[in-house]
Amino acid sequence: MKIAVCVKYVPVDSKVDVDPKTHALVRSSGAGEINPADRYAVEMARQLSEEDGVSFDVFTMGPDGAARALKYAMALGAEKAVLLSDIAFAGSDTLGTAAVLAAALKKYGPYDLVLTGNASNDGATGQVGPMLAQMLGVPDVTNAVEAETDGKTAILKKKDGNTLYTLKTALPALASVPFGANTPELPTLRHQVAANQREFDTVSAADLGLDPDTLGQAGAKSIVTDTVNVTAQKQGIELIGSVDEKARDFADTVDKIQQAIGGGKHA
Repeated sequence: MKIAVCVKYVPVDSKVDVDPKTHALVRSSGAGEINPADRYAVEMARQLSEEDGVSFDVFTMGPDGAARALKYAMALGAEKAVLLSDIAFAGSDTLGTAAVLAAALKKYGPYDLVLTGNASNDGATGQVGPMLAQMLGVPDVTNAVEAETDGKTAILKKKDGNTLYTLKTALPALASVPFGANTPELPTLRHQVAANQREFDTVSAADLGLDPDTLGQAGAKSIVTDTVNVTAQKQGIELIGSVDEKARDFADTVDKIQQAIGGGKHA
């Protein structure tokens, strides 16, 4: 059984340049790391790969620095790593990103199970996983916190609020994994050093047979039209008086906030 994990290399902090013309992040301008939610997808794949005959590969799309995300997964047992890197990919929207990933998975697959993070911490759209499943023609389950397979079917536990659903689906399938789904194992120093020395494939649009005009910002169906620097402003409220007076003032404050965001008064 073969598993593919699609991960994203994201900025560590807000100190990343923004292209003044395209309003896209210049991802090579700042430090990065594997997307937090993707760590949980890698861990799910690692746990599944402990079964005999199960292995997993890892894919990421981005600049050369994105290889660090691959190295992390390789240190945890990924058999093959693929970096999708081409200037034609720059500025891709979620649909373009899913198209590139789908082409890569078809090239290296077939895969029985595809895992992604539920959302990235930079875009946070949660769209790539479901789009990718549609392009691959497979069922998808979002918010999957647990997975079991027998090679033909997968039993996935999906969390929705405080409810945990158990779903069964035929393979191949795709599951997106949320932040906090499990407890990711950290690579040992020895395994990380070994992974850093391993080779990985670097794949371009031409290698995937994709038309550059349909990718990147040129082929994007959604674009960023403007970016604005926002400074968060926090304001504390001091409640003075007796316990009853503080409770009444607190309730009034909550009511004002709820009305400001379109809600009604508290019960």
